[in-house]
Amino acid sequence: MARPRNADAAQTRLRILECAVRCIGDQGIAGVSVRAIGKAAGVSLATVHHYFGSKAELHEQVLEFSFQRFGGLQSELVAALAEPGSVESKIERAARIGFRFGLAHSETSRMLLRAQVFDRDDPALSEVAHARLRESQRGFLDLASMGIGALVGRPPRELRVPLQGLMTLLTRMAVTSTEELRILAGADVPPEKVQFEMERYVVQVALATLLEPPKRTS
Repeated sequence: MARPRNADAAQTRLRILECAVRCIGDQGIAGVSVRAIGKAAGVSLATVHHYFGSKAELHEQVLEFSFQRFGGLQSELVAALAEPGSVESKIERAARIGFRFGLAHSETSRMLLRAQVFDRDDPALSEVAHARLRESQRGFLDLASMGIGALVGRPPRELRVPLQGLMTLLTRMAVTSTEELRILAGADVPPEKVQFEMERYVVQVALATLLEPPKRTS
């Protein structure tokens, strides 16, 4: 499959990136070949190398592409937290936005989850990819803990673990199949209500973990 002479370069590159996100998310960086990614994108191996060079360089670009996509989520969350309303309503809005964004970008969520949890110590990852994953996680926790901390009146250091746990939950929900979601929600929950129940749970977790816990009295 040769690259069409008049192919739109930007569209071809985007298609390869999107297929790479899906393939790496399904099989991991070590389990998928550049040839398989090219086949999924409908282009030749040579075309993939033309746009991205080596497999390591392709994976680095896939990570950057995914982080940029989730940069849109960060902007939405900042806007939601700046809207008028109570602290509780702001946290609820942010949790709902995060949940829906993850579902809308489930393939990217799956790839990043695999990269952060399963592939980050894989020797197939380049040093650049390792560093970018660490930088992304640290950057998210720094910004989110400071922003949420100022909103709810808690020291940022107290929120790093709860925020990471919440993001893990959101990502896990995003990559869960519809059938599994139905099992989690319960047999008595109508199919059209499953997403609603999962979203409500995410909101409950966000409120319970991010708001200032009540002080104990002796």
